[in-house]
Amino acid sequence: MVFETVKSGCCYVVSAYVLVRTQFRCTTCRFLRDLAKLKQIADYECCDPTHLDDWLKELGVEFRQYTYQMLKSGVDRRVLRFLSDEHLLKDCGIVNGIHRLRILESAKR
Repeated sequence: MVFETVKSGCCYVVSAYVLVRTQFRCTTCRFLRDLAKLKQIADYECCDPTHLDDWLKELGVEFRQYTYQMLKSGVDRRVLRFLSDEHLLKDCGIVNGIHRLRILESAKR
């Protein structure tokens, strides 16, 4: 779909695809940012018997966003010390390498 506008005798052609794609990117970024915030304030008490969420919160509030995915992957506080960097990346979806490092270092203590 292409829109045409005429202004001062000149014809400007604006691609609707570019407009929609730009709006989609902005909306997607905003959605992902809001989703991360929601994950940080969510209450996991009913599905987190080992209080993994509390442990992650001790590392920093920003680490709470990983609680859901870690619980979904079968991680609890009893298995933390057996996790590897690869487990955190592939199974738990933690792409931030510094966050993975901090989780692994804290799990060793």
